[in-house]
Amino acid sequence: ANIENGCDKSVGNLLYT
Repeated sequence: ANIENGCDKSVGNLLYT
């Protein structure tokens, strides 16, 4: 998953915070 704004995002949430 990508980490953005200090939040780890899972496959279904890669584009969501």
